[in-house]
Amino acid sequence: MNRLDKLNDRTDAEKWAHPELQQAFAAAETPNPMFEQIYNPEIPFEKRKADNESAYEAIMAAAPSPDPEKNKKYDILGCPEEPDTSVSIMVAKPGKIKKKKLPCILHIAAGGLYACYNPYPDTLAEQYDAVAVVCDYRTLFKGGCYPATINDLHATYQWVVEHADELGVDSDKIVINGISSGGHLALALCHRLKRYGYHPRGCVAEVPIPDERTIYNSSKRVQNWGGRELYASGQAWLGYRNANAASVPAEAFANHAEPEDCIGLPPTFIHTCDSEVATDPDMAYASKLIRAGVYVDLHVWGGCNHAAMTFEESSLNRSEYGQFYCDLKKKQIQDCFRYDLRRQWIEEELKED
Repeated sequence: MNRLDKLNDRTDAEKWAHPELQQAFAAAETPNPMFEQIYNPEIPFEKRKADNESAYEAIMAAAPSPDPEKNKKYDILGCPEEPDTSVSIMVAKPGKIKKKKLPCILHIAAGGLYACYNPYPDTLAEQYDAVAVVCDYRTLFKGGCYPATINDLHATYQWVVEHADELGVDSDKIVINGISSGGHLALALCHRLKRYGYHPRGCVAEVPIPDERTIYNSSKRVQNWGGRELYASGQAWLGYRNANAASVPAEAFANHAEPEDCIGLPPTFIHTCDSEVATDPDMAYASKLIRAGVYVDLHVWGGCNHAAMTFEESSLNRSEYGQFYCDLKKKQIQDCFRYDLRRQWIEEELKED
């Protein structure tokens, strides 16, 4: 064993965490019983599904119900690749802004591909002064795997563009945002949308998992969300027919892209951590985007891990470090709304004479 492999265990917050992130980082120190159920292939899938649904229902029961006056629900049709499928989404507008056309944030929820822990969009709408859209995409426990999940998100983006006037959305100012598995799906969705000629204003991916392979040093890390969970969820989501690494497309896991595949993608903002299971593939994918001329803003947050970033963003009592992160992300999204950072001239300049 390479002596550096001893550093793969990043569960000791006192050793690894930034002083202001001790509590948040420590969330990864103790194995999560729910993860043991969800990602253990020795437990029958139906039992894992039932246990996860019970846990999800308990979480949702404890949460306040969405205000139907602020959060409007729509059942929409699927994308061209699955047109007869119904997709459920929620949309909210900020109450204090009365402009005729507003930018839009399409938020993709986390959940390890097994669940879809959507925030209510009215919170996002007020936070970003934009129309906010969330999609109740198909997860593994709802019969969804690749490409079903991407199809649901594709349908959502397409519907927002087609109903922009009705929603009061500036269809040229749609930013895609996601955290964890939502970050993975955000990056992958950009490749799907590119194939259909859509040009999002930007993509902000927080601790994304852009690669299901465990060939990277960081992918071998032992954490609450570690290498085992990364591999188990990725393989289950891809399914047997799609799990051959040589044939996985970028619209399933973005780091399977080559730099040529990245030409024309939207401005991309990636937040990863120095104690993150996907640190290496996050950096590798950012490098491909840079090679393709895409506007890229990559942040590797020191003294931080996957759980800490999620914990800080959802906390009502954030540390200064956590607030710095949230302020920066808000600035990135607002910059996409305010400035056109897309470099659509690149494709034209690269055309052969």
